[in-house]
Amino acid sequence: MTLSWEVLGVLGMWCMETSYVPQIIRLWRRKHAADISLLFPSMNLFGRLCAMIYAAHMGSIVFAAGFLVGWLIRLTFLAQVIWYRRKSLAAEAAVSTSPASTPPSRVEDRSITPLLASGVRS
Repeated sequence: MTLSWEVLGVLGMWCMETSYVPQIIRLWRRKHAADISLLFPSMNLFGRLCAMIYAAHMGSIVFAAGFLVGWLIRLTFLAQVIWYRRKSLAAEAAVSTSPASTPPSRVEDRSITPLLASGVRS
């Protein structure tokens, strides 16, 4: 009877801890994470760390190991979010400082406009 409860616990732990893997793969394929909050993976990572320490303290090595795997997966996710956000910000900064992104000078228009307004035609 005890073994079936442990199997159920391990199965539940495996499902919870591997649930981030599809998101990690998606971020890797998309190469950007601008729409993902940093607070969510940060709090989740901290919560997993607390749960892992608690499980180890209570002597539940199976759950402590499961939380450790989950903590590493969530650390990977958080690192991806930070990496892609920094990369995106660097790319935006490079585009905004490039000469091609600055609007063209309209000196000619400004010099002609007063003449046209005064009735002088060229």
